Amino acid sequence: MDKLLENKQFFSNIKLIIETSQARGCWKPNELQAIGLVWTDLEKILAYVEQNTKGDESTKDDESTKDDESTKDDESTKDDESTKDDESTKDDESTTKES
Repeated sequence: MDKLLENKQFFSNIKLIIETSQARGCWKPNELQAIGLVWTDLEKILAYVEQNTKGDESTKDDESTKDDESTKDDESTKDDESTKDDESTKDDESTTKES
């Protein structure tokens, strides 16, 4: 079933081709039953894909938010450490000048 999710655009394009071709009258009436079966199957596949990608997108959003927060924490820790290093360097320099 994962292949269905990966090929969402492909299935959408096939459905669009069927709809456009039918609107232009490309098929004979006796061919429309088979075309209708394919179109109905595509509708079911696309509905399945929509249902399963909605949950995945919210999960991805949650994960990206967690990644953003951890990146911010890492950056603030780095900033704190660099500030401490700068202060200790200044203290060392002032001690050296006083001597």
